[in-house]
This record gives sequence, structure tokens and C-alpha cells, in this order.
Amino acid sequence: MWRSIQAKFIGIMLPLMALLYVGLVGTHGYLTYVRDCDLLRDRLDKFVASRSIILAEPLATGQDDQVRLILASMIADRDVAYIAVFDKNGRKIDSFGKPEISEVVFEKKSSITFADHHGVQKVGVLEIKADNHNLLDRLWDNLLFEAIVAAALIFSGIAIAVFGYRRAVGRPLGRLRRAFIAAEPAS
Repeated sequence: MWRSIQAKFIGIMLPLMALLYVGLVGTHGYLTYVRDCDLLRDRLDKFVASRSIILAEPLATGQDDQVRLILASMIADRDVAYIAVFDKNGRKIDSFGKPEISEVVFEKKSSITFADHHGVQKVGVLEIKADNHNLLDRLWDNLLFEAIVAAALIFSGIAIAVFGYRRAVGRPLGRLRRAFIAAEPAS
């Protein structure tokens, strides 16, 4: 009889522990993803601002080869999925990556301005797009690790629950049962 009580106890505790863990891991994963998206946007904002400054002089002086070299180095960033530079008339000088991205996390067009003795003038536009591919890869890696931890915790939880149940409930019930059996009148 006490084995069925133990089975019921584990049957209640195991799903509750698993549900709690899945809820916590899911919430943590979501919040981590949102934070990483925000960090990516911030980092790429700074990236676009600094690269616009670097591209300003070559664009203003018509050094398209220099612009292409700078642009080629910019696509090396693993979070950049597409990047393009346009001159002040809207003519595309060069681009790298695919302009059609399924999951765009960040997309920005930034004016490139150049200051000289004539004042500040717009000399082009820098367009950049980033997707969530790397973010999702990191998220899945984390979820895989969390699943392994969950399996270990559930196994440990079952072992601890069985041990605790036997110590707190099983032994006293067993003693009580033996006492009842010993107290029964012999027939």
C-alpha cells in the first residue's frame, strides 16, 4: 500500500517540478533573447555611426574603390546580413549580403555627411540589415544545455523525493503497519 502512496507522491511532484522548471527556463530564454536583440540594435547603431564617419571622405571625393574596400571589411561582422552604400544621388556603389532577409531584427539607413570648407553636406547613405540567425543559434544552444540540466535535476529530484518520502513517510508507515500486524490477535 505504501508503494502506491509513494507513486502518487512522485506522480504529483515530478510534473510540478518539470512545469516549474520549463516555465522558468522559458521565461529566462525569452528575456535573454529580448535583451540580446536590444544589445544587437545598440551595437549596430554604433557600428553604423562609426562606419558612416569612415565612409564620408572616400564618398565625398569619389573614391569608389576605397568605399568598396571599407564596405567589404564591414560585412565581416557576423551579425551583419546585408550592407550597401549609395552615393548622394541614390546610385548604389556596392553591396554585400542578401537584401531580402526573413527575420530582420535591425534595419537602418543612415545619411553619410562630410564637412569641408563649404559646410556639411550629405554625400551618401549607408544601409544595413541584421537578422536573428546568430541570436537564435545562441538561444538553441542555451536551451539544449538547459534541457540537459533539467534531465539531471528531474532525476536528482526523483531520487531526493523517494529518499525523503521513505524517511519521512515510508518508515513511520512501515513501523505502524508492523505494529498493527504484531498487535493483531493470533487466530
